[in-house]
Amino acid sequence: MEAIEKEEETGLALGSNIGDRLTNLITAVKKIENLPSTRIVDIASVYETEPVDVQPEFKGLYFLNTVVIARTEMGLNEMFQNLQSIEREMNGLVRREQNAPRIIDIDIIYFGSVCVNNFRLTVPHPRWYRRRFVVEPLCEVRRELILPGQQKTVYEILSSLPESPKVILYKREWLKEV
Repeated sequence: MEAIEKEEETGLALGSNIGDRLTNLITAVKKIENLPSTRIVDIASVYETEPVDVQPEFKGLYFLNTVVIARTEMGLNEMFQNLQSIEREMNGLVRREQNAPRIIDIDIIYFGSVCVNNFRLTVPHPRWYRRRFVVEPLCEVRRELILPGQQKTVYEILSSLPESPKVILYKREWLKEV
């Protein structure tokens, strides 16, 4: 009997706050598109956002953020390793502290209905629902989604978040420019 491959939907939050931020996002999306057994099914607009939880010297380095929805036959750990490889390749081998400026940051917001919490990875992302810079673009592409551990839709969560820190639409059709 032939094995049937199962695809999982995964939501990925992408951010960049140094260098050519838009080109960095485009490069990351292309690398995600080229992952084995993975296809991108939806992409949010790009938003410019105030940095959150950063050192005072980095407060002026605004992020460009977006959300990418992909379907993959990879398991969560394999997907996580591939995304870390993209980050390492784009950011260089320098180890950066959490929330430091970066060429690219890729976080797994969710991976199907999987719930994981270990020393390497927590899925769904533990702070996604508190971060307007994640929830706003996610709402654009998955408004009615209810993630594991939540009772509210992404739209309902967005409606309950404060307006600050600011999340401002930067570009709608940003992948068509390349």
